[in-house]
Amino acid sequence: MALKKAILTLFLFTILRLNATHIVGGEMTYKYLGDNNYRLRLDLFMDCLNGSQAAIDQDITAIFAIFGGDTRRYITQYTVQRTGPTRLQKVFYNCLKRSPNACSDAYVYEIDVSLPDRKGGYYVSFQRCCRNRTITNLLDAGATGSNNWTKIPELSLLSDAKHNTSAVFKELPPNFICTNTFLDFDHSATDADGDSLVYELFNPYLGGNNFSNTRPSNRFEFERPNFTEVTFKAPYNAQTPVLGNPNLRIDYNTGRLTVNPNVTGQFVVGILVKEIRDGVVIGETRRDYQFNIQNCEFNLVASYFNPQEICNYKYEFNNLSDGATSYKWDFGVPGRTDDTSVASFPAYTYPDSGTYEIQLIAINDDCTDTIREKIEIVKPIKPVLPKDTFFCEGQAVSIKISQDSQTYLWSDGQVSQTAIFNKPGRYTASILYKSCKWFDTIDIVEDKPNLKIAGDTFYCSYDAFVRDLFVVDSNLYNSVLWSTGSTQNVIKTSKVGEYVANSLSLLNCPSSDTSFIIQYPEIIIPQLDTIVCPYTSIQFDSEIIDGDVTWNAAGAISNGRTLTTSSPSKINLKVVRGVCKKDKDFNFENYPLEFGLGKDLRYCESIDTLLQITDTRFSNIIWNKEVSGRIFQLKQPGKVVVHVLNQYNCPESDSLYVNLFFNPALNLRSDTTVCVSNNPLLDGGSNMKSYSWSTGETTRSISAMKEGLYWVRILSQEGCFTQDSVYITKDPDLYPNKAYMPNAFSPNGNGINDVYPDNKFYDVGVLYSVKLYNRWGEKLADYNSTESNWDGTINGRPAPEGVYVYQINYIGCDNELYRKSGSFHLLR
Repeated sequence: MALKKAILTLFLFTILRLNATHIVGGEMTYKYLGDNNYRLRLDLFMDCLNGSQAAIDQDITAIFAIFGGDTRRYITQYTVQRTGPTRLQKVFYNCLKRSPNACSDAYVYEIDVSLPDRKGGYYVSFQRCCRNRTITNLLDAGATGSNNWTKIPELSLLSDAKHNTSAVFKELPPNFICTNTFLDFDHSATDADGDSLVYELFNPYLGGNNFSNTRPSNRFEFERPNFTEVTFKAPYNAQTPVLGNPNLRIDYNTGRLTVNPNVTGQFVVGILVKEIRDGVVIGETRRDYQFNIQNCEFNLVASYFNPQEICNYKYEFNNLSDGATSYKWDFGVPGRTDDTSVASFPAYTYPDSGTYEIQLIAINDDCTDTIREKIEIVKPIKPVLPKDTFFCEGQAVSIKISQDSQTYLWSDGQVSQTAIFNKPGRYTASILYKSCKWFDTIDIVEDKPNLKIAGDTFYCSYDAFVRDLFVVDSNLYNSVLWSTGSTQNVIKTSKVGEYVANSLSLLNCPSSDTSFIIQYPEIIIPQLDTIVCPYTSIQFDSEIIDGDVTWNAAGAISNGRTLTTSSPSKINLKVVRGVCKKDKDFNFENYPLEFGLGKDLRYCESIDTLLQITDTRFSNIIWNKEVSGRIFQLKQPGKVVVHVLNQYNCPESDSLYVNLFFNPALNLRSDTTVCVSNNPLLDGGSNMKSYSWSTGETTRSISAMKEGLYWVRILSQEGCFTQDSVYITKDPDLYPNKAYMPNAFSPNGNGINDVYPDNKFYDVGVLYSVKLYNRWGEKLADYNSTESNWDGTINGRPAPEGVYVYQINYIGCDNELYRKSGSFHLLR
């Protein structure tokens, strides 16, 4: 069993070790050797500082899986021996005081294989887990493996049926990158076939990520094409795998990899070179690599802020160098020698738009550092807008940008060269090109003349009148024309009707307004006092058809010609017709309610009585909707409802409840004889309203302290009562007063003398205490009840034969205290 456990422990340890992180990158290439033979090569980069040595040792061989390019199915696999390692030691920085703590080794796996031409060509893949778990830009990095693969193209797809050989990167990748320091790394490649090469970033691939499949070794474990990409952690992605100023990027044509990172960490980056033959991409080489970015110590760093585009000919350069005592700038204008400066923060005006390569050399007594970066000078295209303008209310105005461009943006979101506006405000027109933006503004005013006529009038009678109507702020208008034909600003009238004025503002925008003169007839409100039976709903009618009516009844306000209500109150009715109004109060009342049956009734055990209504004001009397007349015989409990008509012929009703309760149950017990020491408890029952004992006590229960007759009278919560009695006799010799303590017992399970002392026949009264000890005075048991006895065990195990000691204290039936001690034998 111990050997099996050791083997299992070793097996688990091996799995954990082989699943440990060590892969930092790799690339798969091929070389055509002739006669359908290829040399397959894997360059695998491993972490020689923090990588698992067991995993590195296991990778003394690598397994190349071959898949069909058309079917993507597994074809075969090869086990390949490695050579190396070659340690990545080249430093790509000047003026470095000390290299950071990082270590990467490059191993080479090569094998020559025969791959006859076939449709779709071949996929060659090496899959392995795991990458470093401390990678910054991947999700779940420690469980993420790598897949280094390439595709050998089908011969018929290549021009002149010329076999292809992979492009090969010139340089091994940097072992480390420094933060806040510009890196310009030649990541270009060479191609033996002379094909054109272009470069870009790509999303690396997963491989061997399951715990049981960290190093796939057979057709069932390999992932088939199309392969799965790794998942980047936001804000990183395949095109922005490293953040900085600038972010990591690669030149499409030259393969120059540049970055000025500002965060330390480990970052997975995919670099892709494409081979182009006769305008067609025929092959791709992928380098999947982990860049270690650390803080470095420099004597000198050349650096400056480099924008993607400069939106003017003049630019002031922001020098970010550190440790320099002097500088040399070359602003990159071809054919000129005066485009230089030695200033720390120079400004330079470029002669024209275009792309320029800027060189900054930072110098101190110990070292010189150089940085080269390209910038694009964008020719300014400033839009020109017309003068500030206006539009009339309800209309719109059209504004055009005078300059032609591909991209326009107005501040209200319009994107055309000509914009339409129907709202006033200040608007900005922008021309956009790349990251540049030029703009101009225009103020647009809305002319809202809003002509106003003073003179609307409402009259409450037919009295004669003369009214002036006039245009307010007439100096704001060029002309006025009234519906009467007048062109004056003020007119007089003595007739009711509608008067309209039309005008043109100083900006010739139209406006109009209307004035009304109205006369209303007298308001008449009818008499509405009313008295009705209670709970009767009634509708009141104001008889008003040409005015606003408001009812205020019982604190509630209602609008409309009629009011329906059943709540008596003083009601106010208000009528408004134009500016004329009138209101009136009236009373809405109920006849009084006078009928009542009285309080609910209670009976104990039985009911037999008569209920009678003698008041002659009430008639049409009906009991429980069944019995008519003034007298009702009551024999059953329940609700009694009576309906009547009062003296106003209004219906009324009332009800009462008849409750029948039973006398409460009571049983003190049968007459009994007890020991003198026993004071039995006499209980009058729960939840009673009152208790009256023969002893004068009023509690629910009492103790019978003396011999004699006891009785109690109880009254229930409902008012019914019961009485009971009992005679208690006290006998000091009712039970033996001497406790029998056996001198031996045999706990052998035969049902005879199995427990001690087994005083089950003895009534001990109010006190009983038995303690048992072994011969050394150790307490074995402590009992306070005759039901408790020793079974001859100690802590669940049989006690040994021998002599044991007891002590007993108790009050006997005669109410005397007894004490006794002695010994007994345990026999087995």
